[in-house]
Amino acid sequence: MEPPARTGLWPVRCAPVGSVAVGSVLWRHGGRLLCTAVVKATFGLEARGPMRRTNPSPIRRSDDYLHGVPSLAGASEVAPRMDQVDVTIVGHAYAKPPTDKRAIRFVFVQGHTVLIDKTLYVYGDRKKGEAPRPFERMRMGYERALGGLDFPRNPIGVGADADSRSRPNIVHPKGPKKKVAGFGPIPSRFLQRRQLRGNVPLERMADGIADYPEGFDWTYFQAAPHDQRLGRLRGDEWLMLEGMHPEHERIRARLPHARALCRIFTAQPVGVPETVEMVPTMLHIEPDDDRCSLVWRGSFPVVSELAAQQLIVAGAVQCGDEVVSWPANYAAVDVVASPAAPLSQIEGSQADDFQRTVVSPGARDHQPARALGGGYRLGEQKIQLAAAPPASPAEPSPRDAVAAHADLAARRAAQAPPPVPP
Repeated sequence: MEPPARTGLWPVRCAPVGSVAVGSVLWRHGGRLLCTAVVKATFGLEARGPMRRTNPSPIRRSDDYLHGVPSLAGASEVAPRMDQVDVTIVGHAYAKPPTDKRAIRFVFVQGHTVLIDKTLYVYGDRKKGEAPRPFERMRMGYERALGGLDFPRNPIGVGADADSRSRPNIVHPKGPKKKVAGFGPIPSRFLQRRQLRGNVPLERMADGIADYPEGFDWTYFQAAPHDQRLGRLRGDEWLMLEGMHPEHERIRARLPHARALCRIFTAQPVGVPETVEMVPTMLHIEPDDDRCSLVWRGSFPVVSELAAQQLIVAGAVQCGDEVVSWPANYAAVDVVASPAAPLSQIEGSQADDFQRTVVSPGARDHQPARALGGGYRLGEQKIQLAAAPPASPAEPSPRDAVAAHADLAARRAAQAPPPVPP
């Protein structure tokens, strides 16, 4: 069973500043109420060179399935917490001219260090004991990889059941009869993710405020295959795709040096907004659509659900030397969500807490200063979620690591085509 699709509006109101999508998640952990801000930017995938920002794709509020296909178009992007960076690719393998087998490859380089170098074999449709048929376009979905009803790590696949005559189209070169091959996100209903969820109700994860117990395994929210998870992204990384684009045999594109910015405004525009440190956690590549999306997230504690109704999460993405023009107050922002409850509805000690600060007192080590004109303002201290990002990497040489690996890939392809399938 998988989580139901999220419905309704964001639990904390959201305001995109510029060409971004912004979302929010409320959740509990260790007795505290927390809010996770989610900021997403979309970039055009270039055949060679740096990517350019384009219109933002909406934030996926649940696992997004391809029409008529059991594989995912993209994983849910509203996880409350992710400790690693998911890198995923959804699309097709291409062969021009048509062939019965070929290799496809993905390389990801940070500076001069290769972080991912992954090759899969693609075969045309085939039955047991038969040669593959030539293909020109083949979906890289898990329904075409090793699996079956008796194979919990990929119940939508083919070839693993004892009575199956069909053979998988997408094959892992290091374990064709054991490993599930793919570049795409793994659905949350698959065993390798489902068993990590524990007893947290799916319905609360989808549309409520889920309470995650101490010791919860946050790896549950990592949808990328294990060999496509990274410790961090810093911007300016290169990626190389081989055999995954309808027009270009090889794509060599560079991510922008981008960072997400997030400020928390209040419904009563008093004082300065709170700043939330944002960390990149998802990179989703869609070669068929010449599109690449980056998702950042950052969390902060909140006093209560009523206090959360007074908050507005404003998000932006800064590329290079761009300057973000923040609104003076919430009224200048295109807010996405239902109206907040008036402050008069927050009574008693909750109102006192809210007047002091909308975030939990434990998040800071000082009292917020009194603003001019009465009332109180939010403190200017950042809520630190991760170490500050490193300085921009040095400009790679003309013959960068991706180019070198691409040349090596070409030599490998010429010398060692995929083996004849069993």
